[in-house]
Amino acid sequence: MNDSYVVPVLCGMLILLCTLLAVVVAYREGKRIGALTRSDRFDRLTSPLALSETEWQIEFDEYEAKTRHTAWMRFRQYGSRIIGEGEDSEGRCCSAEGVVYADKLCYLYLERGRGGHSLGTVMVDMNDAGDQFDGMRCSWSVDRGAVSVDRIRLTREKSSPGKPLAQSHSPMVHSGDACSEKATSADLV
Repeated sequence: MNDSYVVPVLCGMLILLCTLLAVVVAYREGKRIGALTRSDRFDRLTSPLALSETEWQIEFDEYEAKTRHTAWMRFRQYGSRIIGEGEDSEGRCCSAEGVVYADKLCYLYLERGRGGHSLGTVMVDMNDAGDQFDGMRCSWSVDRGAVSVDRIRLTREKSSPGKPLAQSHSPMVHSGDACSEKATSADLV
């Protein structure tokens, strides 16, 4: 091998090694920060509910407006933790994070729309058949500048066993993170 190639090859290998080292350090730091920002007590909760890769139709009546709202949510479950993404019939995206315990589901959600954000909580109980949650929803809306408390129902969407998540049959829930595709820098302020 020619000596003129040795120096560039060594420099390239050194750059590759430094890049790999930076990725490993960044990953470990992210895991460390994530562990500091959550309680391990939630990891010890047990639940017979298996909500991963399930889709739910959500219906609630807004008390003041006397309007029925419909939305769809797709959940992923990691132990007792729940992450959800969805969209309502008006095109507003919603992200959810929460926990399951016994036959109960409790999550925080952030709904992003053209007029602003809405933040709230949902606390529901599973019925005996295992296909429906009923409970309460409490939300705060920038649009209205007020808090509303409404009854809410989540109904499991009928799907074939083993159906991949990307082949959603709900009219609004897309594969991947539906909300991040629509988010702009103005939405995140």
